Amino acid sequence: VVFKVPRPRQALKMGGVAAGRDPKKLPGVQDDPSCEEALLRSFGGGGESGRGLGCEVIGKLGEGSEGVVYVVQERGEGGKRFAVKAFKARNKQGVSTAAVREVKLLRELKHDNVVRLRSVHVAKPERRVFLSYECCSTDLQQLIRRHHANRDPIPEYTVKSALWQLLRALDYLHSSWVVHRDVKPENVLVDRETGACKIADFGCAKVFRNDPRALRQSTGAVVTLWYRAPELLLGCSDYSPAIDVWALGCVFAEMLRLRPLFH
Repeated sequence: VVFKVPRPRQALKMGGVAAGRDPKKLPGVQDDPSCEEALLRSFGGGGESGRGLGCEVIGKLGEGSEGVVYVVQERGEGGKRFAVKAFKARNKQGVSTAAVREVKLLRELKHDNVVRLRSVHVAKPERRVFLSYECCSTDLQQLIRRHHANRDPIPEYTVKSALWQLLRALDYLHSSWVVHRDVKPENVLVDRETGACKIADFGCAKVFRNDPRALRQSTGAVVTLWYRAPELLLGCSDYSPAIDVWALGCVFAEMLRLRPLFH
């Protein structure tokens, strides 16, 4: 079926930080004063991240196994707003492996539908790594939850627009020899103003260009369970980038059903 993809601004309209939602009230996100202190100290000076102006933490967007994502804004008139991912401290293990992997990949990847890395900061005393990104209003998981709560189906043109953008992103990643390995709604950022969808969170991603055996030797314990391809569920460690396509198919179905396809 061929369809005309709607312009993103028309296709994706939703709530989020930009719409007045208070990210500090998100359920399941715990306060961590020491982390916020280290964050503000790290961004207290330097370049596009607010050096010379300082910045303030507006709130939190979410929390995962590797860390917390904050919304931060530069002080002063016209201060830019951006997202900061604070990776959890690794006491004796040093810097988080996921942080190193994400920095390495995002410095190379450049695509409209892949989140853009702005800068990297390290708070040495706390062994904290902070990555700053362009800020999006919300994520796909919040959009689905909002429509589910209102018992209101997501418009077809919205689903088409999001799916088209995410397929473009996966095509770019796979042609760049990168498999994401954790495609799910909460890892899809959405800009409320432009309707742009961007794949984020490359902590599980893997490059397989230099070694064809890279994915064969990888653990099968990747991808969140509800979006995991059959070969991974069956314990097979020999898989391909097709696992991302399966996961996106599950996300597509979830946008239509407003609940996970396999739950």
